[in-house]
Amino acid sequence: MQGNSSPVISNQAGLHEQLEAMVRKHLQTQFQRPIAEHAKQAWQQLKTEWGGARPLVLDSGCGTAQSTLLLAEKHADCLVVGVDRSIARLEKRKQLPSNAFLLRTNLEDLWRLMAADQVQLAYHYLLYPNPYPKAAQLRYRWHGSPVFPVLTQLGGELTLRSNWDVYLQEFQQACELAGKTDSSLIELPYQPQPLTAFEDKYQASQQALWQLSVSL
Repeated sequence: MQGNSSPVISNQAGLHEQLEAMVRKHLQTQFQRPIAEHAKQAWQQLKTEWGGARPLVLDSGCGTAQSTLLLAEKHADCLVVGVDRSIARLEKRKQLPSNAFLLRTNLEDLWRLMAADQVQLAYHYLLYPNPYPKAAQLRYRWHGSPVFPVLTQLGGELTLRSNWDVYLQEFQQACELAGKTDSSLIELPYQPQPLTAFEDKYQASQQALWQLSVSL
């Protein structure tokens, strides 16, 4: 694959100056937005498919589910659930193995429903989320969102990948503020089997890729 992807361009050179204050505010408050009915239905669908018997892996923001397929092969003893809000992306999926399942819903609501039922994940993947690189967009990044504390409550081994190292540095600091200090941030070596189309494209464009691993 020949890459022509542009690197992330931001007016923010380092960690956002408001990051700590925003994360602390969200840690001390509860996300009050009403949960959509379709998200409740999606959670019931997932609970029926899962049954609680196998470890659960969440591929949050799975897009076309390329990553879901590969993660299902990696975690053969688990149920791997790919979640995305776009039906257009999910409809591009390939044939999935029996231990993979796709769900269309928004993550903010699903995470809250899972946390309310005290679900604990085995593994959680956030692969190349929209970085929202402008400084004014901090609240749109997962670690700047009011749902961030709920994300940390889901537990498991979290893997976050991005082509913008600042995003991962901020996420790591947010986790530390939430008391999740067991983490490592590395520059990702060449991936012969990219997990996502974005990873394939960025790698072909010779961009540096980064991975944050956090034990939640």
